[in-house]
Amino acid sequence: MHIINIIDNISQVNFGIWNAAIATAKHLKEDYNVVSELWFPEIEDAPELENITMVPLKDISKEGLLKLVDKKGLKPSNTIIVTHGCWQYATKWGSELKNKGFHWIYTPHGMLEPWSIQQKKWKKKVYFKLVEYPLSKKSDTIRAVGSPELKNLKNTYKNTVLIPNGIEENITTVKEWKKPVQFLFMARLHHKKGILPLIQAWIASSLNNNPNFNLNIAGPDDGEKDAMLSLIQKNNTQNIKYVGARYGSEKEQLLKQSHFYILPSHSEGFPTSVLEAMQYGLIPIITEGCNFPEVFENKKAIQITTETDSILQGLEKASKIDAATYQKMSQEANKYINQNYTLKKIAKQQYELYKGLLL
Repeated sequence: MHIINIIDNISQVNFGIWNAAIATAKHLKEDYNVVSELWFPEIEDAPELENITMVPLKDISKEGLLKLVDKKGLKPSNTIIVTHGCWQYATKWGSELKNKGFHWIYTPHGMLEPWSIQQKKWKKKVYFKLVEYPLSKKSDTIRAVGSPELKNLKNTYKNTVLIPNGIEENITTVKEWKKPVQFLFMARLHHKKGILPLIQAWIASSLNNNPNFNLNIAGPDDGEKDAMLSLIQKNNTQNIKYVGARYGSEKEQLLKQSHFYILPSHSEGFPTSVLEAMQYGLIPIITEGCNFPEVFENKKAIQITTETDSILQGLEKASKIDAATYQKMSQEANKYINQNYTLKKIAKQQYELYKGLLL
């Protein structure tokens, strides 16, 4: 069985989506002999990834697509197309390959969630009505990556299933509780992620310039870096540090030394970063827009809104948690993720879906 993953953008700013798209490739190969590929527009300095065949595309036209399919000898009998994201060529390619007899799974990754649709509202509404929906409705299956997204997508697409994102299993040791307490924001610096309200809340809180607390900001710039740094400098805040984008061992080290993960996001598909943070024992401080209601229902997170006052209250609440309570919550966070969201479990769900389509 072959899985062709198609994505519009493999830059680091889009890391969350393309990383989630291919995260199960290793387990699909080892456990089910499923070969995965990732097709993407060619860029300079594309990452080198293991467990998946990388296919940079010089020609993303319809003609280029058909030539590539013929060159590779792909057959609908053993190949499934999975597109990731909306609005660009991936959906057009998925539709074209569906016309050629291939099975197609359409995965919006939160791009059709209500808040996201409201951004550039009229442009998206017109494009969705005239292009995106007529093409995407041809797909065999729509994959939602979170339960709120499942509910929203089912209003438009009846053939929607839930297969969440996941991460590798990792049993963490008891996290050391020591001062200063480390808060971590780790996401691209985009207004959707709520980075400026977070900085404003921190400055207004009792944590600001308090030697017992630090806030580390990690992530690639996507339009908010200058405003963020200006706000920090203007208020002479000494215990907020921007450390840039962190990947691999550098990200792992940052997670190991942190205690709380904060993401005041307006809208997500299903953020893998929250799963990673919880697996490392961090307590999430997140919004409803993070599309992870299960952690609130199971009392594994501190819930906030995107408003500055609510973020401030979340920070103050976290700052008052004692060491024994924190360590108990930390261990429970790790256990909850390993029980429910490991890549091995997600790969099994994917394989069952793929197998059913090819029968």
